[in-house]
Amino acid sequence: ISSGSSSTSFYYKDSNVGTPTITCAESPSMGWTDATQTVTVQTKTTQFTVSASTPQVAGSAFALTITAKDADGNTDTSFSATVNLTVNYVSPASGSGTLSVTSVSSWSNGVATISNETFSDCGSITITATHADYSTKTGTSSSIVFVPYDFTVVASSLDTSASGSNYARHTVSKSFTLTVTARNASAVTCPNYKGTANLTV
Repeated sequence: ISSGSSSTSFYYKDSNVGTPTITCAESPSMGWTDATQTVTVQTKTTQFTVSASTPQVAGSAFALTITAKDADGNTDTSFSATVNLTVNYVSPASGSGTLSVTSVSSWSNGVATISNETFSDCGSITITATHADYSTKTGTSSSIVFVPYDFTVVASSLDTSASGSNYARHTVSKSFTLTVTARNASAVTCPNYKGTANLTV
């Protein structure tokens, strides 16, 4: 602090993430109480990129890659914190599908690869990665389309007597109902499927 002044400004820089305490003391000592200030040093990561190929099959494993980026767009090779993953619905605009892996904490040079991610429903979604401690540090994937693993086809109740039959028996040229259900790889119905199913005999 210059002679005749009561304060000064300075800058502090730290290469490590943490909460160090800065202490200011007079020199030479005059018995004054030291001033202390604890500061929070955050990771230099400001955002994430999230990528996966498209289309994918509902309920089947796919690879999801998350990369930590600094303010200049370079990969932050020292990043090691936990990142949470959430779903954003694109089409349809809402749903109840879930991701099997919702957080990642294993990183290699700033890149985390989830090889066994799954999404339980169909439709188009994006996936957002958010720093577990700093909600402003995020990144969102491009749209990923999920298609059914398979379909089931079930005929309506019998309209003729067919005692002992294990298949639906109907009268020729008389209308009956087929129920077609889109399913994921775990044989669970995909309520968000809005596509086409072609029927062949």
